Amino acid sequence: PSVLLAMAVATLDTKKDDRLDGDRVLLGLYCLSCSLSAFQLYWFNRNQRLVPRISMGQVPASHLQPIEDAIARGVGGYFGMSAGGGKFFARGFITKYYNQTFVGLTHILVAPLWSAIVPFQLHPHLRSNFRRLHRILGSLFFSLPASLMVGLAAIMRKRLHVHASASYAIGIEGHQWRALPHLLRRLVPIMDPFLFLSAAWFSYTLFRSWIAVKRRRFAEHEAWVLRHIASGQWISLMRIVQGSLAMPIMVQMFGDTKYIQSAFFGLSGLMSWSACIAGAELAIMRVRSNRIAAQARNARRQKFLETTTDQNFGP
Repeated sequence: PSVLLAMAVATLDTKKDDRLDGDRVLLGLYCLSCSLSAFQLYWFNRNQRLVPRISMGQVPASHLQPIEDAIARGVGGYFGMSAGGGKFFARGFITKYYNQTFVGLTHILVAPLWSAIVPFQLHPHLRSNFRRLHRILGSLFFSLPASLMVGLAAIMRKRLHVHASASYAIGIEGHQWRALPHLLRRLVPIMDPFLFLSAAWFSYTLFRSWIAVKRRRFAEHEAWVLRHIASGQWISLMRIVQGSLAMPIMVQMFGDTKYIQSAFFGLSGLMSWSACIAGAELAIMRVRSNRIAAQARNARRQKFLETTTDQNFGP
């Protein structure tokens, strides 16, 4: 009976070890990550479905102005923006990509594919039960960021990102209701360095995770993959923050000039990047603590089995 009891305890403990992914904090973070991936795909399909065609030059130039006006009216009306502010928003997020084929191929089309892979790579049961699929998606997952970074370099070189002195927005201006606070004004000049640093961190985390898996250090690989995903998904969170907080609240408070909208973009970006990075570190801490707890349970189980075996089969 003692041997049977020991086997039962060992079986129960093993099941607990296999349910490390049942951590509620990790489950919540996984759901949030999946939600950001789903939002990225929704954004691409609903709000940016014209962007690939625009970037490839498949939309006639004569259609750009009506598209821009329609977006400016829709977004501007929703957020209460001026005509100039709505036009800057439309051009800064959509029509500026006209005939930017290289950016479309390397960045715009690749980003939703990268996001779509994330939930599959993070799911613990898919990783353990479908290893071949995990490796295939992992190889694709490691190759896509190189394309994204090349596309981002082209965007930055051509000054296509959202900023107050953008050449694509010459002659467009919104209205200002009141002066921006000093901290918000300081965000605009640091946005270029921030984008470069965030891209460098995105690339570095990918490199560290690749090196770890090549050396078969899977725990280290897992930690750096989590950091890499967070360093890419902040873009999706930024769009949510910008659309739900920055634009509806701050446009009414301060206005919608190019400088003000650039400050909103910077604030949303910094908040979202910080939140995603913090979420990744929390996930890494929970994974490590669960692993340590599992090792302690395994040690107790092994000691219990040895003690029970000695009692029943000893001299």
